[in-house]
Amino acid sequence: MQSIIHDPIGQLSDPATVEQLRKKSKQKLLLSSISNCGRWVKFKWMWSIGQILGMRNGLVIAVIGPDGAGKTTFLKELETALYKLEIPNRTVYMGPWEYPLLPSTVFLKYLGADPLDDIPDTDAETPVFLRISKLVKGLIKRYMYYMNSLLEMWARYLFYVLPHLRLRRIVIADRYVYDLEVGFYNYIVHNSTKLRRLISKLTPRPNFVILLDNDAETIWSRKKEYPLDVIQVSLDKYRELARKYNFMIVRTDNPAQILVDNFLENNWRKITQLRRD
Repeated sequence: MQSIIHDPIGQLSDPATVEQLRKKSKQKLLLSSISNCGRWVKFKWMWSIGQILGMRNGLVIAVIGPDGAGKTTFLKELETALYKLEIPNRTVYMGPWEYPLLPSTVFLKYLGADPLDDIPDTDAETPVFLRISKLVKGLIKRYMYYMNSLLEMWARYLFYVLPHLRLRRIVIADRYVYDLEVGFYNYIVHNSTKLRRLISKLTPRPNFVILLDNDAETIWSRKKEYPLDVIQVSLDKYRELARKYNFMIVRTDNPAQILVDNFLENNWRKITQLRRD
């Protein structure tokens, strides 16, 4: 303390010096009283046990939207901003399309199972018996896909999300099960609406869901993998979904850093309450 009093600006302006002084102060406090050592051991023990038992859980922030909406940039900026605030976090992919965890998901992908409305080779030009056979097989694979989607989402939650929540981290989810209510990748699906909605309800709900929104032309110009009309229809469905579930809608007109700063500034109170800071 004497060195700080004599030159406070010089001593406290150097991060390395501040860190060294902090360690020395902690050491002096611990050695000055046995009760201080006891409190420190108790705190470390209770903190470790509390983390394992999930006494103070973390939270989940899911980011959804059509391809080209700016999810990758937004996720990276959010991760960086949380680290600057010294809040531990992890980013995991929770979309219903890629990076399967369960062997059943891999097997169904190998079989070509998907939720699309059109089943190949079931048009009028196909012979009747072959058409019926293709239709039945296609429907079976479609509903196997739906049933397995719920298992896949729960498996990812248990393996990729829950352990980090127990350690009081913020889990940033790249996509979520709600994308299944829109369709397959960016293509709209009209069949089994109630079933897809049920799968969403049976999957653990994130604490925050952010829809990244913009004009369809702007989104398409960033990533021209899908036709503009596909992006427009998909975007309309995402907006409808956001209104139904009361998701946050973030328009990506500004740089990602500004969008992330605004999100944290507007929601910091709820974040600290959920983490019980």
